[in-house]
Amino acid sequence: ASHSGFRCVVFNLRGAANSQLMTPKGYSAGCSYDVADVVAHISQLYPDAPVCGAGFSLGANILTKFVGETGKGCPLACAVSAGNPLNLRQCSAGLTQGLGPLYDRKMASNLCRFARTHGEQFKEAFPDLESQLKKIARVKDFDSTFICPMFGYAKVEDYYDDAGSQRFLSSIRVPFLAMHAMDDPIASTPIRVSDVTHCPASIAIETKYGGHLGWLLSIAIETKYGGHLGWLLS
Repeated sequence: ASHSGFRCVVFNLRGAANSQLMTPKGYSAGCSYDVADVVAHISQLYPDAPVCGAGFSLGANILTKFVGETGKGCPLACAVSAGNPLNLRQCSAGLTQGLGPLYDRKMASNLCRFARTHGEQFKEAFPDLESQLKKIARVKDFDSTFICPMFGYAKVEDYYDDAGSQRFLSSIRVPFLAMHAMDDPIASTPIRVSDVTHCPASIAIETKYGGHLGWLLSIAIETKYGGHLGWLLS
């Protein structure tokens, strides 16, 4: 993207990517307010530059939620969603099938490492942090034990229903590109063409293969030789 004239900004979720967590609240699947702050900051620095957004996996859910929440007033010129879990209840259930448990355990382990890394911030809200972490086997366990009380949800289903971006698709009004692989073991809810036909210049792409973001290497290769960025540049 930078070779095509884009000034790229990477937004890391709170405490992720080795960043320091400054408050006793981490990130969730619904933290679109953080996207709003980042976009506002960029627009303030570069008021004449159009801002495009691209989200991957959980980031795609957060970005899509933001774009739908803001509707006609969305400050983005366009948005790209890749490997979006969309319906968090459905995706959580999907992690119990096929190869899902392998990913589920790995993601749960990563979340536990995140909690341990920022244990000082969490110790007041979770004084038995380590004993609670030892009981975590699935992402759903982590969400129920930590995310729900951290963000004020009574139960994990409430969190999934509130944070999932599927219900915001009908409110999107900026050009929107959604990419999904049919064999994705994590983001098992596809965005169909019918989900975005209400919005001008929006496209839903579904590939037969690709797993969870497995086609990004192909995109990188195509981009090097002049492909794939045409939608953004137009």
